[in-house]
Amino acid sequence: MADQENNQVATTDNNVPAEGAGGAIASTEELKDLRDASKLVQKYAKAIVGNARAAEFAAQVSIMAQQNPKIRECDPLSVVKSMMACVRLDLMPNTPEQYVALIPYGRELQFQVMYKGLAQLAYNSGIVNKIDAQLVFPEDDWSIEEGTDRKLVHKWTPDSLTRDRTKADEALFAYATAVLNTGEKTFVIMTQSEIKEIKDKAVKATGNDTPWAKWPTEQYKKTAVKRLTKLLPKSDTDNRLAYAAQADGLQEAGKLGINYKTGEIIEGQVVGDDKDKRRNRLAAAAQAKEQEMNGSGHKAKAVPNGEGN
Repeated sequence: MADQENNQVATTDNNVPAEGAGGAIASTEELKDLRDASKLVQKYAKAIVGNARAAEFAAQVSIMAQQNPKIRECDPLSVVKSMMACVRLDLMPNTPEQYVALIPYGRELQFQVMYKGLAQLAYNSGIVNKIDAQLVFPEDDWSIEEGTDRKLVHKWTPDSLTRDRTKADEALFAYATAVLNTGEKTFVIMTQSEIKEIKDKAVKATGNDTPWAKWPTEQYKKTAVKRLTKLLPKSDTDNRLAYAAQADGLQEAGKLGINYKTGEIIEGQVVGDDKDKRRNRLAAAAQAKEQEMNGSGHKAKAVPNGEGN
């Protein structure tokens, strides 16, 4: 009986696994801290990246918590989900390479792919030999040729050497280039206004701890690379680049949901949308519908704390 329980995973209303007697987590209430989250990451990562790599991802949970105390305050389930997204890409988060960042927003730990992560996934796909992204500033020399033989030339001038190139909001535009394994070259250009429009729509674009505030140059480059991925051929064997681009777009819109077992995307789920708030909204809607059906003409009762809005 114990073996049967160990091989099954039940779920609760909170979408948290309740494992059998031999498992690390016995109930929703026992997913209490990062130690439990680490065990769960290792359990589900094994099937995706193997035992040794799964252990590395699990250990990274403790390392991140030591480096950033705010992560210790995050909901353990959000830690599991974000880590499993990293497992899905096989990119270790919060490392010097800056492939992927896991960022605490209140009690929610959220997944964020970085520019270098997208570039690495492009190489891993086997369809790209070289990929790059740069910002062009007023001091630079540049030219663009369109037509059947498109060409982009970007040169630094002596004045470019004294320019602070970390001030991304002063750039004229950002571009991304790629050389495919076929020898074909392609590039995309994004103007400052196009990038700012995307930034303004991002749910987590304001605040000192957001990626746009902490790594503006990386965000500009990543935005251009994401646009470039739409022009790249699809890989028959490795779809992680497409996954990362889709996940990042949903994250910017605040609609990225992640399956805690597989790391797969659950599109359309609003991140950080508290279950109590959702229940209150549903209750308010049901109450309003009932009154409409009964023809009472009375207004629905207010939901506590304005949660029904």
